[in-house]
Amino acid sequence: MEIKELHVCIKRIIDVSLDIEKEKQKASSDLKTALEHEDVIQQAYAYQRLFACSIIKKDTVDARYYKAYATQYAIHLDEPALLLINHQLCGLFYLDEEEALEYDCKALMIAKKLQDVESEARILYDIATIFDKRKDCKAKDFYERSMQLMDKNERIYPLLMAHLFTLYTKSDPLFAIQFYDEHCSFPQFSSFIHAYLDILYLYACRNKLPFMQLESFLKKPMCDASTYWMLEELYQVALQIKDQKHAKQILMLLCENGEHDQIQQLLKIQDYVISYSETFPCAYDQSMLYQDYVHLSRKLMIKKDAQISHRYEEKLQYYELLAQNQILKQQASYDEVTKLRNRQRFQIDIEEMMQLESIQSIGIAMCDIDNFKEYNDTYGHLFGDQIIRKMADILQSFADDNITIYRFGGDEFLCMFVNKSKDDISCYLTEIFIALEKLPQKLHISAGYTCLSIECIQSLKEMIHHADTALYQAKNCGKNQFMEYVEQEA
Repeated sequence: MEIKELHVCIKRIIDVSLDIEKEKQKASSDLKTALEHEDVIQQAYAYQRLFACSIIKKDTVDARYYKAYATQYAIHLDEPALLLINHQLCGLFYLDEEEALEYDCKALMIAKKLQDVESEARILYDIATIFDKRKDCKAKDFYERSMQLMDKNERIYPLLMAHLFTLYTKSDPLFAIQFYDEHCSFPQFSSFIHAYLDILYLYACRNKLPFMQLESFLKKPMCDASTYWMLEELYQVALQIKDQKHAKQILMLLCENGEHDQIQQLLKIQDYVISYSETFPCAYDQSMLYQDYVHLSRKLMIKKDAQISHRYEEKLQYYELLAQNQILKQQASYDEVTKLRNRQRFQIDIEEMMQLESIQSIGIAMCDIDNFKEYNDTYGHLFGDQIIRKMADILQSFADDNITIYRFGGDEFLCMFVNKSKDDISCYLTEIFIALEKLPQKLHISAGYTCLSIECIQSLKEMIHHADTALYQAKNCGKNQFMEYVEQEA
């Protein structure tokens, strides 16, 4: 299994678009095979799948067990795409909203760095739902950012539209109606979501109360955990229009489908019961037994909620600033046209390289496209950029882990060779010239190189000067060739 396949598999598990029990069995079998073959990467992938399955099955014990291994492997391998998956899963697993948000922010930072727009959209959606649960106004901002990036064919896209429409009906009913007409009539929306949107649409219009639509909605198959919040919203609608019949039906569904093993959920259900008794006096006398408990719980939680909200904002600002800084740092270190490292990055790399004990020799080759100005003058700068990109691709295609290519400026490229001999550099440049000869368009280069053992290097500037000197010797001797720098006798 490759990392892209793992990404798709995890997404299908989270979306519950495959048999979770069968997937868990298959992941367990794959883990056993990976352990027998000592395949660390496949072990890591299997643990991520098992972690995801346990989250969806709400098996907290298994989830904690597999999370420990999944996270350990992800950190050990230090593969950004794997860390992204792990952080997303941790964000889904943690009931504590602060911890969930922290993992989501870490995942968001990696997604931006990898330019993984699909993952970024889903993470923004997950962050928005955290704020939405707390009735925090920042939820709308994150839903809108997610909407800008998310593919309309994504399974959670209808849920995203439902969340946004719900918020708009509360803040700006007129805009909500316009939003409904433009964004909420896609055929992939389930009948359940369509029914929910229709009810809120009528409620936003204020010209007709949605009694009949509520009746129709409650006859549809019951929602799953991802749409439980819709019941909560419609319960508030039923209370506000004083529809006692449907309010009672929805209240019963909220009680039946709520997760009663969570104290926070129990408090919410008790709150619903109190709201019902306050809207319809004497209709639900039992609710009075809960009021003192709920009010006390609220008082105990107020201070904690305020602290968490403040920490949320700080964490988001920190991680988004960190992600932005990394993007800016990457942009400053890479050439926009070729995506190769640039001159500034070369200075950083070579300084780090000189500190390593494993470095025995360093070679520098300067390559320059012959008559490049004529290409630009004859065909224009866009064609010139194509030539530059083609040259970069060829240089990169023959490079290994000990050869790094930089665009040094204009049509000039620098190749850095670590622990390579002069013969290795000559062979590399020969392969480049052979590849250029095979191109249908005429593209010739000249190159000069030098190679020194680490103890003989007096200055980096001098090495580059030597490679440049050899380059100009090659040009002066007719171009379309490469030469080694030879120290001139005094």
